Amino acid sequence: MCLLVGVFAPQLSRFPLDSDLLIMALVLVVLLLPWLRRRDLVLAGVGAALFLAAVGNEKGGRLDPVYAGDSMLSVVRVVGFPRVDEAGVTFEGRAEDDSRLPRRVRLYWRQSPVAVRAGDIWQFEIRLRRPRASSNPGGIDYEAWSTQQRIGATGYVVEGTRNRLLDSGTSRGIEGARVSLAERIDGLSVGRDARAVITALTLGSRHAISSEQWQRYASTGTSHLMAISGLHVGLLAGAVYAAALALLALLRVPHPHQAALVIGLASAAVYVSLSGFAVPARRALLMLALATFCLLQRRRVSAARVLASAAVLIVATDPLSTLSAGFRLSFAAVGLLAWLGAERGGGATSPLLRAVAGLWRVQLVLLCGLLPLSVLSFDRFTALAPVVNLLAVPLFGLCTVPLALFGLLLDGPLRAVGDGMLLVAAASVVGLESFIALAASEGSSVVGAISGLGWLLLLLPLAWAVFPRGWPGRSIAWVALVGLATWRPERSPEGCADITVLDVGQGQAVVVETEREVLLYDTGPGYRDGGSSAERVVLPYLQSRGIRHIDRLVVSHSDLDHAGGLHAVLAAVSVGSVVTGEPIEGVRSSSCRSGDEWSWRGTNGPGVASASEYFILGRAWAGTTRPACCS
Repeated sequence: MCLLVGVFAPQLSRFPLDSDLLIMALVLVVLLLPWLRRRDLVLAGVGAALFLAAVGNEKGGRLDPVYAGDSMLSVVRVVGFPRVDEAGVTFEGRAEDDSRLPRRVRLYWRQSPVAVRAGDIWQFEIRLRRPRASSNPGGIDYEAWSTQQRIGATGYVVEGTRNRLLDSGTSRGIEGARVSLAERIDGLSVGRDARAVITALTLGSRHAISSEQWQRYASTGTSHLMAISGLHVGLLAGAVYAAALALLALLRVPHPHQAALVIGLASAAVYVSLSGFAVPARRALLMLALATFCLLQRRRVSAARVLASAAVLIVATDPLSTLSAGFRLSFAAVGLLAWLGAERGGGATSPLLRAVAGLWRVQLVLLCGLLPLSVLSFDRFTALAPVVNLLAVPLFGLCTVPLALFGLLLDGPLRAVGDGMLLVAAASVVGLESFIALAASEGSSVVGAISGLGWLLLLLPLAWAVFPRGWPGRSIAWVALVGLATWRPERSPEGCADITVLDVGQGQAVVVETEREVLLYDTGPGYRDGGSSAERVVLPYLQSRGIRHIDRLVVSHSDLDHAGGLHAVLAAVSVGSVVTGEPIEGVRSSSCRSGDEWSWRGTNGPGVASASEYFILGRAWAGTTRPACCS
C-alpha cells in the first residue's frame, strides 16, 4: 500500500511531473530517510521514483520536435489489430531501423488500398507530431492514455504512390497466431457484434466492437466482461489442470497433482500471451503463478499476500500501467472478493439457492465497492448492473468463455468440432446481447463532477461492501446511491453566469450557465475521421456538469469549425431552441436577425460581466462582412 501511495501521489499532484519542485521534494525525502528510519516512507519514495523515472523515460523517447509536421518516408511494422471504420483505418506501428521515429506511433490512414493487418511491414509517407490534446473538464485524459500506451507520436499517412506493402509478416510468432485466430473468428457465419465479442474474449482485442455496442455494455455495467481477467484465465487454467490430472492419473505418472498444476499454469501463460498482456490478464497470471508456487512448496496460500505481491511485481516492471483504469479496477475487485470470501455466514440450504445468493451478494459488493472508482474513471454507475451480471457472469463463465477458448484450440482434423463450439458460444452472445439491449434502454446514472457533499455520497457505499454484516449504518449506503444518482454540481448563483470557453482547437464552443438556464454558443469543429469536438469535448463537459438540457443553442455560422458538432449535440441532449446565423442542412432552426434579443431572469443585473451580456441577453446584430453572422 505504501508503494502504491508513492506511485499515485505524483499522478494526483497539480505540479507537472518534470517540475523542479516535485523532484526537489522527492530528493529531500530520500535525504531524510536515514534519520527518519521509516519503512513506509522509503517504500512511498521508491514508488514515486519508479513512476517519475518511467514517465521521464517515456517522454524522452517521444518525437523530436525537429521532425514534427514534416513528411517522412519510413518503414513501419503494424502492431496490434487496426481499427477500421467508415472514415478509414487507425493503427499503431513500430519503426524498423529509423532513429527519427519513436518506438511506437499511432497513425490514421483515410484511404488504404488494401487491408492493413497486424504484423505487416509497410513503407509509409507519414506526417507526425508529438501526442497532445485539448484540456477540458470532463474529457478523456489523452496525455495520460498516450503515456501509458507509450505512444511517442501521432499522425497520418500521406496519400500517394510511395505507400506500399513490403512484407506480410502475419505468419510469424505470437502476432501471427493472433491474426490467424482472429481471421478464423471473422469467418464464422454469425453477426458482426457476436464475432467482435468472441474476439475480445479470446484474444483480448476490442478493435471490432462498435461504439454503439460498447455503449450498451457500459450502460449496463457489463463492460468488464470484454476484458480478459481472472475469470477467463482461471477458467482455462482450471479446465486444463483437471484434464491433465485425469490423464496423468490414468497413465500412472508420479506426482500427477504437481505436474497438472504446472501444465495448467503453462496453458494460462500461453493464453495471456495471445491476449496481448493487458494489465488484468497479467495480474491474473502473476497471482496464479504465485499460488502455484505456494502449492508446490506445500505452503499456505494467502490471498492478501498473493494480491500484494502481484501488485508489487507489476508496479516494479511497468509503473505506467497504474495510469490505466484497468489496474485500479482489477486489483480493487479482487481485493473486495478476497475480503468477501473471508466473511462466512449462513444462508439457504439448497446448493442452487446458495450459489445464486452468493453470486447476488458478490455483485452487490462489487457495485458498492467499485462505485467510487467507476464514477471517477467513467463518470457513471449502473444500479441495474447486479441484475444484469446475475445472468451475464454465469453465462459467460460456464458457456461462452469455455466454448470459445476450446473451440479455438480444436484445429486440424477437429476444426469442424471447434467451429461448432464457436458457433454455440456466439449464439450465447447473441442471446445475452438482446437482454443487454433491453437493460440498456433503462440507461445508467451519469454523475457530474464530484465536489463538496458529493464526496460523502461517493464514499458511503463502501460501508456496505467493507463493513461486516450487522455493522450499524451499513444500509445508509443505498440512500447514498439514490443521492448520487440525483447529484448535480453547484450552479451559478442567482444574478450571475458562468462562462466556459472550451478548448476545441480550430473553432469555438462556449457554454454559459445561469442558475436555471444553459446556453451553448457554437459546437466546435468536425474531424476528418468522422468524429467531432462535440463528442470528445462538448458533450463530456456537459455530462460533467450534470447538464441534460440546453435551453438555447446558438450557431454563429455554418462553417465546419463552428457547426461541425451540431448534429452530435442534437442527438445526445434535448435542446429548447436552435438559432443559427446561416441555414444548416437537416436542422430546424430560427434565423439570427439584427436587433433580436432575449433576457433570462436574474442575469441582467449589475453583477453580470459586460463580456457575457451578448450571450445572456442574446443581443444579435448583422456584421459588415458576414450579413448572416450570429454573434
